[in-house]
Amino acid sequence: MCFKNLVPSYVKEEHSSFQNFKVIMRNKDYRPVSNDLNIISLLTTSVKECNEESELTPMHAFEFATYYCINSHLNDNSYLTTYTNSFRYNWKTIAIGPIEQVHFDNGSTNIRNLQVLLPQ
Repeated sequence: MCFKNLVPSYVKEEHSSFQNFKVIMRNKDYRPVSNDLNIISLLTTSVKECNEESELTPMHAFEFATYYCINSHLNDNSYLTTYTNSFRYNWKTIAIGPIEQVHFDNGSTNIRNLQVLLPQ
């Protein structure tokens, strides 16, 4: 399946093929930025550049959160926001860390770190 990336300007526009991911409906524990679906990467998820144009592109699109969107959610736990710039590479999630509570001046929040393997 090919998707048109709606990515911040620091990444060139391209079509990418996302394989081995899971799409689930939003629940109360995980709050997506603006829609009812979550895309979850698995240990086998890969992203590859795709040169083909697809008629399915307009039907299957999603947005990556921009830096400004993420920055605007600082100290606001009403949304779960994830940031990574490795999505344009063929990467694999190889480790998922435990949920940790991080404390800062005005409170605390929970985080989970992902370790990804990038191609050499």
